[in-house]
Amino acid sequence: MKHPILVTPTSKPLTDDSFLRRTDGGQRGLVGWGEIVAGLVLMGIAVYRIPIALEPQAAALGPWYDPILLALPALAALSGFFAAARTRLRDLGAVGIRRASGPALLAGAGLGVVALGLTVGATLGLERLGLPTGTATPNTTVLGLVILGLVLPLTWELLFRGVVTTALLRHGAVVGVLGSAVFSAAAALLVLYFLPTASVGVVSAVVVGLIAAVLLRRTGSVWPGVVAHVVCHSLALGLVVLS
Repeated sequence: MKHPILVTPTSKPLTDDSFLRRTDGGQRGLVGWGEIVAGLVLMGIAVYRIPIALEPQAAALGPWYDPILLALPALAALSGFFAAARTRLRDLGAVGIRRASGPALLAGAGLGVVALGLTVGATLGLERLGLPTGTATPNTTVLGLVILGLVLPLTWELLFRGVVTTALLRHGAVVGVLGSAVFSAAAALLVLYFLPTASVGVVSAVVVGLIAAVLLRRTGSVWPGVVAHVVCHSLALGLVVLS
């Protein structure tokens, strides 16, 4: 007697938006344009308005004035992240805050070195063509190295990859990865214009934005991108100090 063959469903490969949903598959776990707008608008207002508001208080703030301005882009990005993710805080996995494997983190570190090389190469190429490179001389004090090399990469990855790229990946890999670079570059231009000592360059923002977006898409976690961003910024700042 022949028995019918039972076909069991196999697990499907990950799609671009597979990590965006809650474990129950509910629509509430999706990150979208509302979160992008909320996060970026708040960050933009903070970077644009707070330096103007603080300028008359520079004398009163004394030695705290420069550190506050230096930390402002990081604080603005963190504020933007919380504004965008406030409805997702019970499920941080919806914005990419989830455990990453050791190999993924090591890949992030290696790609951080690659990002630095690409940034240097692209910057030299733009200079030879006589095109603006969007660079400034960053603050390289001890506090500056900590903020620009560690705090800024962490907060920018939370906003631009955890929120922005996660939402854009719903529209496909190309939109997600390229959109990540575009929004990162726009934010870097804003910082370069209003707070040049807190800038590490627009080219770097584009390169890191591309690499970190690919890492997020492949791993579903922001942490490999954070590692890549920290490595790239730290090495770049080290080169500035040595020069």
